[in-house]
Amino acid sequence: MRIARPARRKNSTIVITSLVDVMFVLLFFFMLASSYLDWGALDVNIGSGESKTTMPVPGHVHQLQLLPGAQLKLDGKPIALTQLTSNLEPDSRVVVQPQPGVPLQDMISVIDHLKAAGVSLTLGHASAAP
Repeated sequence: MRIARPARRKNSTIVITSLVDVMFVLLFFFMLASSYLDWGALDVNIGSGESKTTMPVPGHVHQLQLLPGAQLKLDGKPIALTQLTSNLEPDSRVVVQPQPGVPLQDMISVIDHLKAAGVSLTLGHASAAP
């Protein structure tokens, strides 16, 4: 009498080499298919403490201080964000001066409002708090 042996299974290991190759192909595909444009770039000037230009700037130059707590001061007077664009001429220049402690999102929100108004922006050095 013969005892039936169970059929031998083939060694069923996963071949990792082909998996790594597939991952590299996918990595290269997504890297080449991605767009690296500066879609969120803002066109602002970085101002220094001293003025090095002697050319006159067209329009009026305003100073906008960003204070903690989402408070704004335009030329030393408190102003709301909703009233900011109505108080500026389209050809004016605004020097944005964020004070220490102002969240980045608040500064970006103000810059978005100013860009929508069509003014040119300069990020200036924040002087001591008033």
